Amino acid sequence: MVSFTEDMFYSRHGIRLANHPGVGKDDDPTGSVARWIANVCDFVEDYIRTYNPSFDSSSLSSSKLQILLDAMMIQGVYILKSGYSEMFSGYDKTTNTLVDKVELDKRAFCEIIYRKLVTNGFLYRGIG
Repeated sequence: MVSFTEDMFYSRHGIRLANHPGVGKDDDPTGSVARWIANVCDFVEDYIRTYNPSFDSSSLSSSKLQILLDAMMIQGVYILKSGYSEMFSGYDKTTNTLVDKVELDKRAFCEIIYRKLVTNGFLYRGIG
């Protein structure tokens, strides 16, 4: 599995994950950053495998690996800003309605990352 580090994230986005309230606040704060990073990276790789079942991160060139790491970190920023929307039930308390599954899925993944992954051949390869 491909993964970024806390220092890489800080260097790229200027956010210290250990200090962010959405990351370092759980029952085991000593491992919360590592778990959060693993969750983000797993989410992105799982998303890629949804559209490209033969995806294998271990065979990526260094330039493709950097694109994937950048995508993972940007998805991390998106999650910090919008929350883990892939875990939402879909209930919108403002309007007292349920948001449909398609809309929830759209909100869970950053559109910028989707375009980056499509443009660089991570999605839809070998299908069709």
